[in-house]
Amino acid sequence: MALQEGSLDITYVDGGEIAITVDKQTGKLLLTERSGKIMLSEIPGSRKLIPDSIMGEPCFVSEQSFESPTDEFIFGLGQFQDGHYNLKGVSHRLIQVNSQIAIPFIFSSKGYGLLWHQYGLTDFNPADNFISLDKQDKSTESERVLSKTDTNPSTLNNMAVIFLEEGDLDNAKKLFTEAVNGGSTEAHHNLR
Repeated sequence: MALQEGSLDITYVDGGEIAITVDKQTGKLLLTERSGKIMLSEIPGSRKLIPDSIMGEPCFVSEQSFESPTDEFIFGLGQFQDGHYNLKGVSHRLIQVNSQIAIPFIFSSKGYGLLWHQYGLTDFNPADNFISLDKQDKSTESERVLSKTDTNPSTLNNMAVIFLEEGDLDNAKKLFTEAVNGGSTEAHHNLR
């Protein structure tokens, strides 16, 4: 492995088959094959190392992001029960639980692998927006219905049954009718 100082802004590490280029101005990492083909490119400014503490003990929160071409598939991270094969765009919290095994390694269809070697909690593709879930004593009708965007006849039938059990006959009838119009034979039976 040879370290070469290129221009004033670039440091180049030649590892034989793989070369690493570091832009001194932005800190951006670029991994290329010997031919010059880009394998992995860090998003400039995405690498973070933020001091923090857990239960009074000092630690760091770290983050790093890489560009991913539209035709790239990402595999790995261990064993999960969610049915996702291509993990590109899928969020995963890497923790060990009963039937889930977390391994902080990904393999790209572009031919490279990446090991995120650290001992803390890892979120792969973390969500940009966090939603706070707060328990309420009593839900309103709009909170019970949740979202009217789901027009699956089976879901509409199930929601109508809930309204029926709560004595809200008008909303139950409305949802049963929508479910019947969507083709639910069960809703047709319930509407009688």
